[in-house]
Amino acid sequence: MTLRAIPCLTLVAAAAVIAACTPGYADVNHLGVLPPTPPIPLWMGAVRPEAAPAIRGAVAVTGMTTPNYSHVLVSISGAAPGQSYDWTLHSGSCGNVGAAIPVNGYPLVAFADGTAKAEGYAPTRLSPGTAYSVVIGGAGSAPPPACADLAYGSM
Repeated sequence: MTLRAIPCLTLVAAAAVIAACTPGYADVNHLGVLPPTPPIPLWMGAVRPEAAPAIRGAVAVTGMTTPNYSHVLVSISGAAPGQSYDWTLHSGSCGNVGAAIPVNGYPLVAFADGTAKAEGYAPTRLSPGTAYSVVIGGAGSAPPPACADLAYGSM
């Protein structure tokens, strides 16, 4: 063996030891670099006025870590100060409201500046490709004050 071959063999042996000791991507990462997190399913909608022309806002629905539960956030502005508004999650769109999906939450109660926020938890996971809406003020025979059609996306 020549003297030149010894350093090359040493480098090859060192590389083999390092490769054998280096964890794969799926193993624990000790470098502090995290892999990207998977996208979180999200349904969002803009609250548009129906019978109350000043009410506007937004709705967001995300899945929860609790299996088969969804978190619902509702925020409005332009409401009558002190007024309480019920809100319900439904299958279907605002123009074709379907069955109510039960939500454990509290009503929107407008502050002095006309804003209100509420959240709740629905014992279901929303399905992509299905139409959903949030009706503010109930879905009775009279037009509700406001409604939001939800669109599927991710964050």
